[in-house]
Amino acid sequence: VVHLRASDADVDSLGTVVGHLNRCRLSAERAHVAITEMTDIEDVNAFKLHLEDVHGLSDGSVRNYMKSMRKFLQWYHDGDAWTEAIKVGSPPERKHDPDEEITSDELNAMLQAASEFDNATRNKALIALLRDTGLRIGAVLSFQIKHVDFEGRRGTISINEDANVKDADGPKPVTWSRGYVANWLDVHPRPDDPEAALIHKTRQWTEDEHGALRQQYAGRRIQEIAETAGLDPERIHAHLFRGTAVSEWIREGLSDQKIKHRADWSEDSRMFSTYSRVTDEEMNDEIFSFYEIGDENDEDGTGPDLEECPQCRTALRGREEYCPGCAAPLTSTADETSAEVDAALREFMVAEHSEARRAAAADAAAAAENDPDFARALIDELQDLR
Repeated sequence: VVHLRASDADVDSLGTVVGHLNRCRLSAERAHVAITEMTDIEDVNAFKLHLEDVHGLSDGSVRNYMKSMRKFLQWYHDGDAWTEAIKVGSPPERKHDPDEEITSDELNAMLQAASEFDNATRNKALIALLRDTGLRIGAVLSFQIKHVDFEGRRGTISINEDANVKDADGPKPVTWSRGYVANWLDVHPRPDDPEAALIHKTRQWTEDEHGALRQQYAGRRIQEIAETAGLDPERIHAHLFRGTAVSEWIREGLSDQKIKHRADWSEDSRMFSTYSRVTDEEMNDEIFSFYEIGDENDEDGTGPDLEECPQCRTALRGREEYCPGCAAPLTSTADETSAEVDAALREFMVAEHSEARRAAAADAAAAAENDPDFARALIDELQDLR
């Protein structure tokens, strides 16, 4: 660790060190010989082929292994000349295909399909955060309660800099996903514990842990939700939310500087040629002004207006049937659904002689006012009882 931090110009954070150490550990587990017994370039080349042929790793994964092994072997063999011949390989060419982006209709379908799974409120918050913020799933899963700041109309969520989060830091603006996150916080297992994970497990956790979901589990749940929504689960993966968000910001005309701030691209990123140094607070203010959230006296918003819920003023994408913050109906269809719930429950309570069942119906009516998904399910149940 000291060698990498003090002597390697390519290592600029403790998180990078952790990544190299993890790959060295995996190399030791997967190598055909002990990595300390690799004494020439032939040993390293044989290990590379072993990773490709036996373990079936992708070109990008093998490249990362070789980067870490080169650093380790250069240190272990005290810079022997042969270690300089270890080839990492060219980075894989990455292209974002606009045709593969998650459309608004697909996003809505996923948010609705999330209701069919356990922990629907948490699932919706996760999906909404990924799409709204454009952050990597590792960053989103590392959030703790203390990183959420929803005081006032301009909400932010700060990167957990103690976690091994790639190239990310500072507070980031939360726009239309705020209502989904707020709903989850209302039923969060430990909302008053600042150290608890934001996207928290609901089973098999203890008070001694943060309670964050494992990335593999979260990724698998996203694909299961996508499949339930009628989408190709192989196409819908966590990183696609990030690519879709960045593409949308570019199309909306968000400046290079603001996109780099939101996406946490480095100053010398090849994506953009210019970058202005401004504080996180100033950059967030500009982003909120772009969406015209917050200060009503700020008239320089140039982007598409995010709609607001007329009841609670939660920011909306414009395609919601119900407000994710207060569950107020936002369309005529949703309004009719709410009225149908009220009428069905009144009819049920008038016809029902059991005091206990009438009380249960009253409780259900109260719950339906704050949960549109429950309202839809309740209508179906009441129709089945008729």
